[in-house]
Amino acid sequence: MHSRSARTIGTQTFSDDAGNLLSEVRSRVCAYMLTNVYASKLVDRARASAGLSVRDLAEAAGVAVSTVTRIQSAAVDPTISMLERVLDAAGFKLLITAVPHGTPTAPMLRDLASYVAPTRYGLRLIWPRWRTFIANLVDNPHQIPETIYVSPGPAGHPILDALVAALADTFAENAGLPQPMWAAAAPPLTNRYRPTTVTNYDGTKIPPAFLRRNIWIDARALWPATSVR
Repeated sequence: MHSRSARTIGTQTFSDDAGNLLSEVRSRVCAYMLTNVYASKLVDRARASAGLSVRDLAEAAGVAVSTVTRIQSAAVDPTISMLERVLDAAGFKLLITAVPHGTPTAPMLRDLASYVAPTRYGLRLIWPRWRTFIANLVDNPHQIPETIYVSPGPAGHPILDALVAALADTFAENAGLPQPMWAAAAPPLTNRYRPTTVTNYDGTKIPPAFLRRNIWIDARALWPATSVR
């Protein structure tokens, strides 16, 4: 008999054998970042997240300032060992994994920008498509790292940018994964966003990442009903 335990991934509780699911998810975190984000961006975001100057990072890593500068400017293609060294100095660990050819790709956050219907009254999100996106990710927790760690880029609207960042943070927090660096840079909304087109309860079920960005949407309005405790 295999031992089984309950794990919460993306607000849903799963049973897994000996915790293998969560360890697999953790093993993919930085590998997807390395695959989809240039080393220069990776180092620059790690440095900024750690609050270090280029000189401070170089000193902590024991390398020349010019080394960090050239990596950040994409003037050089750093070796894995050098990238590990610089990221470690910023407080990050580089993990690499391999997946077989033909492995299904994860849904991309940038796709959410197309789930919008323009109206003369302003932004109107197509919530059923957002719910489907979230439900698919809940059902496939192994895809969470690839989805949330690839920056979607600016969507061109502050509400949409804040929503996408809050969504990525929520999946990360519930999976016990580090916050995506690109999401950390997304500012909160100046005015509270509380759409009338989705169910809003008493606020007790609003995910913390949404509240931090001044977005008042009950988790039960977006996540599958069976996944919200």
